Amino acid sequence: MKKIISLGGSARGFNMFSALVAIILVMVGVVMTNTLISSEEKTNGQIYSMLTNYQLSDAANLARADALQNFNYNFREKFEDYLTFSGNKLENENGLGLFTIMKPADLADDKFTFDKMKSAFEINLLNTNVNDGNKFDAVVRFVSERTIDQFDPTTYGRFNVYLNDTSIKAKDAITNAVRKSVQKDFLQVLDCGDSECKNGSFYFNIPLNNLSDEDYEALPRIVVKDNVTLEEIKMPILPRTNLKVYIPLRFFKALFEARKTAKVIQAAHQELAKLKLGFCDDLKCSPRTDPKNSVLDDKMPTACPKVDEGSITNLVDNTGTEINVLGIKSYLSGGSSPGVTAIRAFGAREICALAVPPISNTFISDDASFVVRDSFLNPRDYGGEAIDDCGFSQLFVATASYETKLITGEGAGARLVCSRIRSVLVDVVFKETNPLYIEIRIEDTSYDPVPMPEDADLLPKCVSDSTSCKPQT
Repeated sequence: MKKIISLGGSARGFNMFSALVAIILVMVGVVMTNTLISSEEKTNGQIYSMLTNYQLSDAANLARADALQNFNYNFREKFEDYLTFSGNKLENENGLGLFTIMKPADLADDKFTFDKMKSAFEINLLNTNVNDGNKFDAVVRFVSERTIDQFDPTTYGRFNVYLNDTSIKAKDAITNAVRKSVQKDFLQVLDCGDSECKNGSFYFNIPLNNLSDEDYEALPRIVVKDNVTLEEIKMPILPRTNLKVYIPLRFFKALFEARKTAKVIQAAHQELAKLKLGFCDDLKCSPRTDPKNSVLDDKMPTACPKVDEGSITNLVDNTGTEINVLGIKSYLSGGSSPGVTAIRAFGAREICALAVPPISNTFISDDASFVVRDSFLNPRDYGGEAIDDCGFSQLFVATASYETKLITGEGAGARLVCSRIRSVLVDVVFKETNPLYIEIRIEDTSYDPVPMPEDADLLPKCVSDSTSCKPQT
């Protein structure tokens, strides 16, 4: 009887225990379910947030890629415009002055190596400003304005994309960022050096990664806003990296060819400096008929010409001399600048004679798409005959005149004058495959300065009468 009661008690205890276990299991299941649901919601929230951030970032990157494409296109277009001229603008524009001989020391220095030429071009770019006309600063400013003005606020699905600032301040920030990042050695020239130049196009490097944090953070920002969650992301309009803008213009090929002419001008300086017309020789009172050589006679069989006199009797005959080849048969020995027309013509012919091999069209015939535009020199500045086979767009020989002798006797007090070369300027125009031209200027300004007028007592004297002009003894 007791065993039966004991067994019955054990059954009830077991049932209670089983029920307790079941309750615990249910509670655990509920907790686990709630935990799983919570974890899933949290995970879903994290995934949604990550997806939203990714979409925001993706939209910002797409917008910046568009802005960068506009930047590159406008930079390349405006920079090509800066370096080239259309045919109808050439007559009114000066070539880029990248070959300048400024002092006597430049005559002995090989200043026209490729590295020096490249450095001169970079310095020329950085030392110009927008007030000088169509210069590099104008290029940068144009690109900055276009980068802002051409940015198109748009919508990607539920995302709005716009710039946080489109004011002049924003354009100034891009301008300053480009100018500050471009310091030196920023051009990467393709297939060009001292010995040959097969290409001559180049990359323009804009290392925005060299900017300070302050300058980079000043750039206008692309804003992408989620219209549902109101979340937003901001990104500078330009990436902090080295921007490489390819300029397909074969500009350095033009410099490579123009350098040959620069060396000719450099080598010709000493001979050109000797060219003189008028009363130029010590102790002689007769004008030169040959700009290269001193006169033999110390007197002339007419009265000394007056400075303000234009009489036909003062014409110096050039017949039989080299000047006559250009159709300039005589020059007026009187006046304040005797023979300047003849000197300009003679100097131009001398330079053309030296420069024919390096500058003629046939010299660059290995590349038929890149030639010198001009085949002869139009002597519009001196009125002589055209010079064939001289491929310059312009060759200008500037002259200087100075007093050399004092007249005594008839016309006493007047002074006789000598004229010589003061500087040489050459423009060479190269034709690209497109309808644009590259114009390069070569200039020699290293000639001795014009002597100041001397006191009458210090000048040699020439005695003038109706039959002669001769040295005073």
